[in-house]
Formats: sequence, C-alpha cells, structure tokens
Amino acid sequence: MEIEFTEIFCFVDDFLQELEISEERQLTRPGCKGKAARMVSMTTSEILTILLTYPATHFACFKYYYHHMIRYHHADFPNLLSYSRFIQLMPRYLVLLAAFLQATAGKVTGISFIDSTKLAVCHGLRAKRHKVFQGLAAHGKTCTG
Repeated sequence: MEIEFTEIFCFVDDFLQELEISEERQLTRPGCKGKAARMVSMTTSEILTILLTYPATHFACFKYYYHHMIRYHHADFPNLLSYSRFIQLMPRYLVLLAAFLQATAGKVTGISFIDSTKLAVCHGLRAKRHKVFQGLAAHGKTCTG
C-alpha cells in the first residue's frame, strides 16, 4: 500500500489554514520566557503529514520510518530535518496533531474497537481472594493461554 502524501498534505494544510496557523509564526521554547525558537525549515503541514502517515506503514518504529522518508521521499519533502531535530520538534506540534485528529474524527456510533492485550490482575490461584476488580473484571484466556 503506497501512501498518497499529496492528498494527506492538502487535507492537513486546508485544516491549518482554517485554523489560521501561520507558517511564519515563531513558537516559543518551553521554559525560556520570551525567547523565540529557531525557525523550522519544514512547514507545519509537512510535519503533521509525516506524523499522520506513520501508523499506516509497516515500520516497527518511527526512527526506521523517518530514515526511510529521508532516503526515498526527499522529493515529496525537500526540507526534511535530521531525525534528532524532528524528534526534538515533535512536542511543539502535539496540540495541532490532537486538534486535527479531533476535528476529523467521525461520529460515535456505539461500536468501538479495543485492544485485546490481556490485563493480568493477579495469578489465577489467587483469583478467588482478589477483590479489587470484583464485579468489573471477568476471567478469560488469550491465544497464548
């Protein structure tokens, strides 16, 4: 599955224009009162596009994905930062990413998808004495036993 960066970028860019987020604005450094941060050569839309497309890939971790982006998608993102600089900047864009995800979320239909990772409360031998999740938790098994 090939990700269409242009389509996602345009969608994100339109969202940011609707919010009137200026690319030229200086973000202040956390903990440095009144001091402006260095200008970032990548646009906010490019950064959010990279963050949004990572979960749709087969890469085990973000570092491998970002190095893949540097190597094979330099034409799509001509101002790519180094991996360490990108990681350093990610916290600045967390609020915008959360706002985008919230704004594009669909309606709640009553159907939910959950992670099926087991949550071990206690060992099975002590289950009858364990009262913390009484009435909430149920006994069950996973595919590994």
